[in-house]
Amino acid sequence: MYLNITTLQRTSESEIRSAFPNTSFPQPFSPPDNYAVLFATPQPTHDPITQMVIEATPVLTDKGHWEQVWEVVALDAETVTANQLAKAERDRESFKAGRIAAVEAITVTTTAGNTFDGDEISQTRMSRAILVLSTGAATSVPWVLADNTVIQATAAELTEALALAGAEQAQLWVLP
Repeated sequence: MYLNITTLQRTSESEIRSAFPNTSFPQPFSPPDNYAVLFATPQPTHDPITQMVIEATPVLTDKGHWEQVWEVVALDAETVTANQLAKAERDRESFKAGRIAAVEAITVTTTAGNTFDGDEISQTRMSRAILVLSTGAATSVPWVLADNTVIQATAAELTEALALAGAEQAQLWVLP
């Protein structure tokens, strides 16, 4: 980036070339008189909820080169309120996304030592199996555990796994 040192306006190489259509510039590019390289400086840290950073008038340093200058400006109350509401909504959505991932990752271990997947789909499957087993139609069902081993699961063990998974999900579900 370059600076027109007469107007203190930022400009690009292509804008300088356009302003001087009949001038042949050296390679590498060197700006004409009244133009200088504008050295970039990092923006200061600020609170984006209550402040913004604007570029101020560049300064000529004691080293003889021009540098960007940044200014931190307080935002008006209406903008601060809008930013706070937007941040709260982003935080809530982030929490919800994390909660969904945590629920999908639930595993529970029964007193028999079997580790079951405890996500919502698995909980639904457990509920259906418990319902069928409670009719006496069968005493157990083949069940694939979290480590992909297969066991013969009873209604009692599925009920225990379902209760554990439901309790784990309930802990994850509450918004802070």
